Amino acid sequence: MLDPLNGTTLFVQRVPTFSVLLAVEDAEGPAAAVVGYPMSDEMLYAGRGLGCWHQVAGREPVRVHVNDTTRLRGALVGMLNPLTWSEELLAALHRETFLLPWEQGSRDLATGRCDALVIAGYPMGYEDLAVLPLLVGEAGGRVTDLAGRDVLHGDGSVLATNGHLHDELLQVVAGLPHGRDFQALREPAR
Repeated sequence: MLDPLNGTTLFVQRVPTFSVLLAVEDAEGPAAAVVGYPMSDEMLYAGRGLGCWHQVAGREPVRVHVNDTTRLRGALVGMLNPLTWSEELLAALHRETFLLPWEQGSRDLATGRCDALVIAGYPMGYEDLAVLPLLVGEAGGRVTDLAGRDVLHGDGSVLATNGHLHDELLQVVAGLPHGRDFQALREPAR
């Protein structure tokens, strides 16, 4: 699975956080995953059973791990597409955590710079999600959709965490609508 331009909107708006995604699957599921960040000359990659690695051009690769934050209150949570999130979801997470704009989410979670990531609202396609289970899992974290199902067969939402906060965050978002009518937001006000 190849997504040659993940973050098309960011790319078009000249925000340098777009990426290139590559996921390889076999009969056992995700086998290899790579996220390339062209603007910062960085890569995050993982192989099943081989760990998760971060490499900056000209430097040796470094094996990375999620952080060990166990307290939900005040946890750093990256968010993608918050404009399309339901108000209920946004408010529930905002009450418990510090919500941060998505920069380079899978890298930030896998390297311990944030505690969790939430993608909601406008659903992600399989090509957008295929790298997450292996990258985050090999770094020691956990990935599901917002209902706790397998992210690759879920509803296009994502909850990726350091593992310690996963069940608590699932409880925070349980039963809440994930998104709102994105198209209606783009229509001119009458």
